[in-house]
Amino acid sequence: MTELCRLTGLSQNTVFRIYHDQISNISFDTVNKLCNVLECNTQELFEHVPDE
Repeated sequence: MTELCRLTGLSQNTVFRIYHDQISNISFDTVNKLCNVLECNTQELFEHVPDE
């Protein structure tokens, strides 16, 4: 997580909350930073889980 923070410029708190699924919304800027650093697309970052 420390390396991801360094590479993206995101705070440790933000990366921690994303990693531990403790975030309810995420900005497009954050998604863009993650995709650029991880060299992936949004479909590889997120999974849609329908409400039950």
